[in-house]
Amino acid sequence: MKSQNSKAKVIFIGHWDSKSQSFSTSIRMMIFIIFIFGTLILYLIFFILSLIKIFIDFNLPFLNNILLDTCIVIAIIGAFNYFNKTGNESLGAFDNAAAVGTIMELARFYKKNPINNIDLLFLCTGSEELNLGGAIHFIQKYKDKFDKNSTFFINLDCIGGAELIRLMSSYGIPRKSSSDKLNKLFLESAEELKIKIKDIYAPTGVWSDYMPIVQEGFEACWLASQPGLKYVHTKKDNMNLISKEGIKNILLLCVDLVTKLENEQENL
Repeated sequence: MKSQNSKAKVIFIGHWDSKSQSFSTSIRMMIFIIFIFGTLILYLIFFILSLIKIFIDFNLPFLNNILLDTCIVIAIIGAFNYFNKTGNESLGAFDNAAAVGTIMELARFYKKNPINNIDLLFLCTGSEELNLGGAIHFIQKYKDKFDKNSTFFINLDCIGGAELIRLMSSYGIPRKSSSDKLNKLFLESAEELKIKIKDIYAPTGVWSDYMPIVQEGFEACWLASQPGLKYVHTKKDNMNLISKEGIKNILLLCVDLVTKLENEQENL
C-alpha cells in the first residue's frame, strides 16, 4: 500500500500455516533447554576435572557415578523429542489464524484511512512451522529492495488472548535486541493506551517469522499474547483462546505505532 511520500516502510507479517504435535511447545522448549545446557555444563565439568587431574591425582568413585547418572538422565530427556509426532489436529486459532485476521483488518483500515509518509505491506507467510521457510524465502528475495534504516517489521504470532500482551523484544545468548526503536515505541503506546504489556527476553528455543529478518540486519519485533505457548500445537488451540479485547488491543497498538512513525517522518 503505497503512500504519497514513501519515506519509510512498515511490514506486518504473520504465518497462516499451523500444525499439532504430541508435546506442547512449552514442553519441547523445556526438553531442548535441559538437553543443550545440561550437555554444555557436563562438558565444562569434565574439562575442569581433567585439568585438575593433571596436577592432582585423585579417584572419587561416587563422583564418577553421579556424573554417569547425570549423563544418562540428560540423554533420556533429549531422546523424548523422538516421540514428538507432528499432525493436523490443532485448529490453529491462536497460532496463527487470529494474527492473519488482524493483518487483514489492518489492511482494510489503512485502505480507508491512507497515510502520507509510510508504505504499508501486509504479509502472510507459509511454512513458518517448517523452520520459518516463508519468511526466509521472502527476506532473501526482497531484502535488497528495502532500506534497513527505514523499514520496520511487526511480527504477529500467537495473539488474541484477553490478558497480557507479550513484546518479544530480545533474544539469544548474549542478549540482543531485535529493535530498540520498535520496542520503545510499543512500550510507550501501551502505557498511553493503558494496555498491559510485558517486555520478554527469549534466550533460545522460541523463534518466529521475525528472526530471519532480524538476522539480515532489519529492525523487527514480535507481538504475542497470553496464554503464551501452553496450548500451541495442541487440540486446545481453538477460539476459546481468542477474545475481542485481545484482538482490539493488538490493533490499537499497531495503529498507534504506525501513527508515531508517520508523525516522525512528517517532521523530517
